[in-house]
Amino acid sequence: MPTNLPPAPVMAAQAAIHERKMKGNPNLTAYPLLYQPDEQRAWVYFLTNQMNGILYVGVTNNLARRIYEHREAKISGFTQRYGLKMLVYYEGYASITQAIAREKAIKNWPRAWKVKRVLTVNPNWNDLYGGLI
Repeated sequence: MPTNLPPAPVMAAQAAIHERKMKGNPNLTAYPLLYQPDEQRAWVYFLTNQMNGILYVGVTNNLARRIYEHREAKISGFTQRYGLKMLVYYEGYASITQAIAREKAIKNWPRAWKVKRVLTVNPNWNDLYGGLI
């Protein structure tokens, strides 16, 4: 674990404060980079089938594995039915509890907020999966 990080209870408190601030507000930036990618334990992600296409919001504890499952149609349901295979956005969290809370908040956002979130970090709607593997 990097030594420049605050103790775990401090990080959890910071995450909780940040989550309350972000809930329902697409204008705030994604989760602050308190954790290195290999220390993030849970992920919220957006899948689509094309630029400005259908958006799916999901949560997982293993982003690369989960996106692979979507891409290979190993998961039946909404993403398979609509061919949603492009990873266009993701956020990392220290715990699955935080990620689930964030996913639930995002699912209640209007579509325009979700699109704005994608455009903020991925204006060309590139498939980000290649950067995970």
